[in-house]
Amino acid sequence: MIDGHAQDDAPIPVVHHLLNNVANAYKSRFGDTTPAISAEVLVRLYKNNPVKAKAFAQSLGATQTPDMLVMSWRILLGMTIAKVSMDYTLSSQFSLRFVLESTYDETEEYQSDDMDDSALLRHFAVIKIENKPMFDGLYPLTVKGF
Repeated sequence: MIDGHAQDDAPIPVVHHLLNNVANAYKSRFGDTTPAISAEVLVRLYKNNPVKAKAFAQSLGATQTPDMLVMSWRILLGMTIAKVSMDYTLSSQFSLRFVLESTYDETEEYQSDDMDDSALLRHFAVIKIENKPMFDGLYPLTVKGF
């Protein structure tokens, strides 16, 4: 999945470049005070929590929009998906908006007009609690037989 956007002979440099773009977007938004995103951090995450590492790796395959990948990382760090809005008109326009919320009631907003970013929605757990809808976390897709 990760190399879906890369040429056949160059998936690793493409992923490295994308991770650098995500790290820059993260630093631009949060400064140096929060956990950074890097290949080294992902390797450590894989050793400690392979499910989260796989979820982020699949996010890299779903989108190349740095802000959407920052959002994915923030969800893995524990932010709650508070709101998702999508607006679509055939052959005309698309917009996707996410609002994340921390346990301290702080919110972060992420927006995209790239329809490819809607692929991230398939990685959210879709549940109901007391018949109320909830997107809960970011998870890797698993396909039996692969």
